Amino acid sequence: MPKLNDVLASLPQMLAKGDHESTWEYLEGLVRELVGKEQQLGMQPSAMGLLRRAMDITKAPDPAGTLALMELCEERGGFNHKLRSLQATCFDRLGKHSEAKEATLKVVDDPNAEPVAVLVAANLLVRYNEQQKALDAALKAYEDLGRPLEHTATILYITQRCAAFAESDRLTDQINNAFIDGSLDRVNESPRTNLLWSSSEEMNIAVTTRWAQTALPKDHRRFNGVRPPIEGRKLRVGYLSSDFREHPTLRLLMGALRHHDPRSVEVILVCSGWDDGSPLRKEAEALASKVLSVADLNDVAAANAIREEGIDVLVELNGPTRANRMSILPYRPAPVQIDYLGWAGSVGGVGVDYVVGDWWTIPRGAEQAYPEKVMRMDPTYQINDHRSFPSVEPLPRSSLGLPEDAIVFGVFNAINKIQGDVWSVWMQIMKYVPNSVLWILDPGDAARRRLGEFAVRAGIDTKRIIGAAARHQLDHLRRISAADIMLDPWPYGGHTSTSDALYAGVPVITINGLNFPGRVSAGLLRAAGLHSLVAKDPQDYANKAVSLARNPSALRGLKTLLRTATNTTCFDAKARTRQLEALFIHAYQQWAKGAPLVHLNAPSLVPEQKVLFTGLPITVTHAGVGYGSKPKVTVGALSTSERPAANNTPKTEAHAKREVVLVCGPWSGGTSATAQVVEALGARLVGDMFQTRDDRTDTYEMAAFRELLLDLSDEPSITRHADRETALKAFAAFDKQHFAGVSGPIVLKHPLSALYIDELEQVFSLKVVTVMRSFKDIESTRLRRQWRPHFGRMGAEQIYLALSNALATSKSPMMWFKYNDLIQNPYRQVVEIANFLGFGMEKETLERAISRVRRK
Repeated sequence: MPKLNDVLASLPQMLAKGDHESTWEYLEGLVRELVGKEQQLGMQPSAMGLLRRAMDITKAPDPAGTLALMELCEERGGFNHKLRSLQATCFDRLGKHSEAKEATLKVVDDPNAEPVAVLVAANLLVRYNEQQKALDAALKAYEDLGRPLEHTATILYITQRCAAFAESDRLTDQINNAFIDGSLDRVNESPRTNLLWSSSEEMNIAVTTRWAQTALPKDHRRFNGVRPPIEGRKLRVGYLSSDFREHPTLRLLMGALRHHDPRSVEVILVCSGWDDGSPLRKEAEALASKVLSVADLNDVAAANAIREEGIDVLVELNGPTRANRMSILPYRPAPVQIDYLGWAGSVGGVGVDYVVGDWWTIPRGAEQAYPEKVMRMDPTYQINDHRSFPSVEPLPRSSLGLPEDAIVFGVFNAINKIQGDVWSVWMQIMKYVPNSVLWILDPGDAARRRLGEFAVRAGIDTKRIIGAAARHQLDHLRRISAADIMLDPWPYGGHTSTSDALYAGVPVITINGLNFPGRVSAGLLRAAGLHSLVAKDPQDYANKAVSLARNPSALRGLKTLLRTATNTTCFDAKARTRQLEALFIHAYQQWAKGAPLVHLNAPSLVPEQKVLFTGLPITVTHAGVGYGSKPKVTVGALSTSERPAANNTPKTEAHAKREVVLVCGPWSGGTSATAQVVEALGARLVGDMFQTRDDRTDTYEMAAFRELLLDLSDEPSITRHADRETALKAFAAFDKQHFAGVSGPIVLKHPLSALYIDELEQVFSLKVVTVMRSFKDIESTRLRRQWRPHFGRMGAEQIYLALSNALATSKSPMMWFKYNDLIQNPYRQVVEIANFLGFGMEKETLERAISRVRRK
């Protein structure tokens, strides 16, 4: 008798034959074979039971076939609420939205429905403007189930759509704790939901990889067909998407479709969605050589159809979003398979060879965390073809319900991108700009009501919050030009919405994030020469927004400059398409030669964009400098709640400098272990800690201190670009901003601090602890981590030289010791460090410090 799970796993291939009656009979026959084996199986088998398990396997790759099986099940009287919820999901995937909504309501409105079925149905119903009903039903079902971790992500999606900030925060805390304690697999969170709240790229990739490995078929890894040499023929590129309709993804892709070189590239649209009959769809079809529909084919049949089409490079445009058909990719229908545009970041590595980004969204070194190889474009991965759009004629404010004499802050992102901390900052901005209104994309009834309640609590009149209904693209561009300033959310910022705003002549204030989706807006603004509109944290963000809003002449000047924004590199679709083609061709040639996959970087074909606007200070100079909504904190760092309040802490005298222990040394040189020892002996860690991608290392490196040094220096060349006066002012401001009310000593560390010993000792009462390690060991560690050269011997030589120079001129006490001595004889070395710092020598304190070393 075949194994049950093997049979269920083979259902997609069975359904490929299209004979659903035979499939049903097979399931019933399998039940007859199982009769008498209930004790071994631990269950009572039935065709209905097998079918319910089969649905979980088949609903994604074959929604049409699954619906046909469900009809047979319903005819035989075996339908239940779980199958009804799955039926709604299948209808939704096929674009049958009225049928999907009707099916979800049948489940949600039934008081006898199982809580799990209600959660699944509510998760879909919330998309159909039934927010409050979906939220109420889901919250009750979640409580009935005992708030299990396994269903946290399902309810989180609903709370995000309803602006239920308090509920969302509790749920994300639960998920964040699961990530920390290693139980993330139990959460079963969707990659999309995770990106909306978590700025941790490490968590994003972990969630997405788990999803890919569990939700997608086994990856065949290699294309097993043959292709003719590329010489003398066109490269056949297939774009796979469910969104070839009036949709942001297709609007972005049009830049490539309009500019692909017909002499070297042939384009096939592989459609897994539906034709909405829109002008945009018709134009896309006209620019392609063929449209291949796979919407009604299961994965195996769809892969075969793509393979027969002779596609060389298959580009998947959905990523792990709701309507994706990524389950086709593991069957390897094309030699090269790439994920691009519709998803921000890694897609989990299953069925995909490359993901496409740029030097800002995937900074140098960040690619090491990706399970795929990275293709980088420059300066932005988006091909914005707004130059082909008709010019924008602004709509009058009176026609939009906007006051003529107010500052209009616009927000045209979906409600699930808006977190509670973001909304709070927007309310603060409105307080400081009293003649302002907030113009938001209508979030739906339940979310609108909640946002109004939050505004009242913040002291903002709800009349100052104005809703905007969805509109077609050209009308949308005409109306947003009526805004003064666009406010970008975080940690998942705007993408298409940012380029649309710039084209419409409206500046966008954004925070540079810590992951791909949080960096897109910053990359677009820099590509448009608007570097100064990129903030490093919420305070900087609010300062920029308020400063611009309260300076009418600067705002007018900026909006005048934006009339020429389409001439910037941000909107050079032709050059960007040439880059994309070069990446595709090179990847195909690598495959044809049998060469291993490597990261690919397309050189820029145009000069770097010059700064367009200088009305605000540039506060972010590196892609790696970013802010996270919920930054990960290392063990030993003080959380916000643990930091002593300023009015409860004894303050130093006005003339006294704050005590700082500065741990110095190169990257990979043992400074992290040393900083842990110093902290364990009694120094204070303040603020959030920067996290390296090496999971074996806790950096004990204050993120804000690192950002400051990167602003003052050029890291790859290990040189300073700030003069002494500038550096002194920067460190003094840093002390005032971050350490007010904190009693010392405080531990700081970063290799670049070696360049600023003179300035640091002017601001702080400094003691310098320098750890030495052999160049051989430093280089070996760098290679293991796959870090850039300056993180190894090359950088170590320069850091040690700078520290040697400081030793000759500095008045601050300095201690040098060997890292090997700390590892081989931790007791003696820890005692020496404690003596140098003048810390207590209590037995418990020393043992705690020594234990930190022995964990290494």
